[in-house]
Amino acid sequence: MSKACLVVAIVASVAAYGPARADDCDAVLAELAATVTGLDVGERITSTGNSDTVQLKHGAADDIKLTCAPPAAHQPNQIAVVWHSAFPPPSYFDLLAAAGAIVTTNSTTTIRKGALACQKHALTADIENSEFNLASVNFSCSVTTRNGGRTAITVSSTRDDIALTQKAPPETATPELQTRKKTTTRKESGVKQSRE
Repeated sequence: MSKACLVVAIVASVAAYGPARADDCDAVLAELAATVTGLDVGERITSTGNSDTVQLKHGAADDIKLTCAPPAAHQPNQIAVVWHSAFPPPSYFDLLAAAGAIVTTNSTTTIRKGALACQKHALTADIENSEFNLASVNFSCSVTTRNGGRTAITVSSTRDDIALTQKAPPETATPELQTRKKTTTRKESGVKQSRE
């Protein structure tokens, strides 16, 4: 099926939900189908929590799910991409960057950079997880080398532009973020000195 036909099919299928379900998830699905080469879009299912989940398929991932919260929930859409190994190939990050950029309305460069940093940090973390915010994007990663390995990275937009949280991997921070961290450290040192 051509991309044009696939987009038309998506629009027609989501129309069955009626005006109440006609949210930005429809637009995200259409853009994903039109932009990400080789991506297949499955059925959109509404869960008991009233969030919609769409199963996606692509050769560069073992599992992809787009989750869209209802507009009234004021929650961001998110996409989760899974690879059954602790060390995904470059094509995995290419896919995550392309799809994640659409879902978060950010750049592919930001998504790729954050995803690589998140995966690297999760590999070295005792709990095999990592979560942090970068340039208005939240990255949540779970990476394990046990039982053949598995990498799962979820990205979503954040309402607040939080540059870096305490769980972010400092060795992969940008110079700007490192500068902010050093500034904070100096301020904290000043407080301690004043108390003494």
